[in-house]
Amino acid sequence: MSNQQKSMIAEVNLPKVMIIGQTFTTDTGGGITLTSLFKQWPKDKLAVAVESKEALDFTKCSNYYRLGFLEQAMPFPFSLFQRKTQSGKVTETVTQGASHVKETNHTKAKFKGYLDTALHHLGLFYWIYGNQKLSSAFINWFKEFNPDIIYYQPNSYKSMGFATALKKVSNKPLVVHVMDDWFSFAVKTSPLKSYWQQQFDQKVRTLFSKAQVHLSICQYMSDAYLKKYGFVFKPYHNSVDLNFWQNSRSKVVEQSESFQLLYAGRIGYGLENAILAVAKVVERMATEDINITLEIQTKDSKHPLMSVLQNLSGVTVSQTIPYNDLPAKFSSADALLIPCDFDEAGLKFIRYSMPTKVSEYMAVGTPVFVVGPNETALVDYALQGWAKVCTSIDAAAIKAALLELMKSTDLRRQIVTKAELLVKQNHNEQDNIQNFRKMMLSVSASTSKDQNLLTV
Repeated sequence: MSNQQKSMIAEVNLPKVMIIGQTFTTDTGGGITLTSLFKQWPKDKLAVAVESKEALDFTKCSNYYRLGFLEQAMPFPFSLFQRKTQSGKVTETVTQGASHVKETNHTKAKFKGYLDTALHHLGLFYWIYGNQKLSSAFINWFKEFNPDIIYYQPNSYKSMGFATALKKVSNKPLVVHVMDDWFSFAVKTSPLKSYWQQQFDQKVRTLFSKAQVHLSICQYMSDAYLKKYGFVFKPYHNSVDLNFWQNSRSKVVEQSESFQLLYAGRIGYGLENAILAVAKVVERMATEDINITLEIQTKDSKHPLMSVLQNLSGVTVSQTIPYNDLPAKFSSADALLIPCDFDEAGLKFIRYSMPTKVSEYMAVGTPVFVVGPNETALVDYALQGWAKVCTSIDAAAIKAALLELMKSTDLRRQIVTKAELLVKQNHNEQDNIQNFRKMMLSVSASTSKDQNLLTV
């Protein structure tokens, strides 16, 4: 695409987009991807309806609606004890809903965790928490904004029904963007598991059938979903500003006396076992006088695994740093770790997902080390050569892979060279933004401008 074509796409009258369920963030995959796709989109042409406790970013969007009690009341009598979070429009100058949602204190949060677990295993969780309806207040806000397109990242059972209902009453084109395959394993073991799994599957298939455009997080997911659901999903993984991520790229990949491995991200489901396995290998190597360290940079300081990791030799745990400082941090390491669990539950969680950090790691010029099972989107992509891959969680296999990465300057150079080629080819933000805008303009142009919102 020529610079002139890009300029033409950037200057056209972009459509008004209503974003459901996800807001702009720099610490979640969905939020980072959203921020990238809608970068420099006119603020007055975006509106976000969200229930998240995340702060609302008015530098990206000027019009928010806080989904609260009006849209999410539990069944009686549980609604009597539910927090009555105020619903309504939130802008920089007008606050009808909750501009900030009060954090639950530690004791209440712990109790809620136990209660939610019990409800899951009784088969009652989605009956109590699975309700999200279109309130008259929300419909009025929707009418006032009058979007050309609804963009939705499926992220909960209740929000899928909400998005489908909104599509039905508004008849606006719906763009669905799937970040991961969470709905295939969200239902926990209970006497009603079969029933709720059927409900999930029905909601997902209904949602997909109503959408005009289907987007995925990677090609691996697109291929699987075409077979499973019968729809073509176009992949839009996280894109990167190459100037931003490559600004700190000054070092030459060479042999060093010490080897610093860095993991930056969450500690949790789908990767915690792999992180622990690598950490234990690093500790063992350190006791063998191999000069290697692992730094784990995470905001999940209260995760139960942290107490174990902090006591391992050669392993340090640090707090997250500002987003703008990440390129320099990533560039300063000798290798960057991306882990993926091997157990059946973890594999279901991660199989079709593509971590947001993949494209960021590829851009900074630091070799990447992937530990994960075959038949996952991550490993399938990494085998193209932008990372050293270990497809076993066995300690000996991990150690052998790390030693090869440490000792072979040629291998590290090959990895960095391939990563640079692929990140420019597949993840260049400028190109992907223009392609996304072109797609959104096509959706808007193909839709009748005479559509009217039905009464609810």
